[in-house]
Amino acid sequence: MKNSILGWLFKGYVEKLNKDSQDSLELQIEAFKATLDIKDLIRERMKSIRPRHPDEDTILRTHIAGLDDDGRLSFYSKAHQVTENEAFKITAESLLSEFQQKAGLYSGDMTTVNFNRAGVNGVQLLEEELLGLSTTYKIEKEERRKMTEEERHSAI
Repeated sequence: MKNSILGWLFKGYVEKLNKDSQDSLELQIEAFKATLDIKDLIRERMKSIRPRHPDEDTILRTHIAGLDDDGRLSFYSKAHQVTENEAFKITAESLLSEFQQKAGLYSGDMTTVNFNRAGVNGVQLLEEELLGLSTTYKIEKEERRKMTEEERHSAI
């Protein structure tokens, strides 16, 4: 009602609102396309979990929130060590390869294909979560390095 009255009083007001909303929608679509990952799209459609989604409370987030600064950095560093671990990398790569091979070459029906796809998704979820924690470790470590000893102890 308000927009109708403003449209009658001020010529072009409604057109400007429509153009602004269209521009905003186009920007949102472009931002979505720029950050689109097919895995995220499929996970969203299948109502799966999405790693490092900020709106969701998980056991991991609750655990990290309960740690003090040193404990949190230690936790992140352990995740970083896993992502750098050769045994983890090769094991994950091997599992992904086996799942993909089974899904593509040896599946007799779509149930088996989907089961193997789910296995791929599970391994990728684990990798993505650990890589996110590893990235957080690098960021926090760099932020701590920037502080001098005097700055650290000045709060005390």
